[in-house]
Amino acid sequence: QANLLKLPDAPAVNIVVTGTGPVANWSGIGTFVVDGQIVAQLTGRHQVTDKGNYVEAKGDGDFQRFLPDKLKSLFAGKTSFDLAGTAIVTGGVEVERANIDSDAVHGTAAG
Repeated sequence: QANLLKLPDAPAVNIVVTGTGPVANWSGIGTFVVDGQIVAQLTGRHQVTDKGNYVEAKGDGDFQRFLPDKLKSLFAGKTSFDLAGTAIVTGGVEVERANIDSDAVHGTAAG
């Protein structure tokens, strides 16, 4: 997995994702471990509603090492995010909340 992720020195990588429920009402947790250290944790939820597909995701950790070079500087240090919104059946996205916080970026959006 380290080679797939192109991590320097090809450290031991363990990615564990567990989830419950059918796709129409699913929730899960993901953990990324590199060299025996937890570097990132995520939680997520998906629900099919009358409006569309509702998605919620929260996470924190060191995501910089998993991103393309063009994005790495935005996610320097510990990054936390909290996103929720609906992909509307008729088109478009309704953002309930979108928060990101890292050493380089502090952002909030809704609408």
